[in-house]
Amino acid sequence: AHGGPARSNVKGPRPADNVGSWASQVASMSRQHILNHAKFLPNVEDYIVEIQVPCLSVDALLEAEGVSAEDVFVLSVDAEGYDGEIVKSVDLSRIQPFLLVWEFIHLVDKHKRGAEAWNVVNEVEDYVKGFGYDCWRVIPENMFCTKPKTTILPAERLAACADGTDVHIDDETDLGGFKWN
Repeated sequence: AHGGPARSNVKGPRPADNVGSWASQVASMSRQHILNHAKFLPNVEDYIVEIQVPCLSVDALLEAEGVSAEDVFVLSVDAEGYDGEIVKSVDLSRIQPFLLVWEFIHLVDKHKRGAEAWNVVNEVEDYVKGFGYDCWRVIPENMFCTKPKTTILPAERLAACADGTDVHIDDETDLGGFKWN
């Protein structure tokens, strides 16, 4: 998760007549994650190709793209089983998005959905909560974490979100001058 040398990446099969077109999109840093798709992809091991990909930390990515930590409003992590490691690598005292979303389903799968799996999810959740975030598990796969102190939206408008009410942002005034590009 740090800037620097490339790591191995494992990519799934190319589409074939008996396999959905989504199969070529299966990729992970974990060979086992690809192999776990065998029930959907017959002979998946015959199609695995390892390639080298550059890896950047969130800090290095922001720097490379010229984005300041203060401009990160939403951070979404979907890394097919490595989400927890990436979330824990983010310095949430410096990068404080209003909304942090990360996927835990593959993390749970990696640990066979037992108590150990949920211990790992709890560890990441505790890390995030340690920076003042409130977290909700959206079963079966995602954790949504918000930091109400980083928004100027009134508490009653945020609470309406939890009740399923649509909350519309009227203009950049609602976002403290933040403008969508």
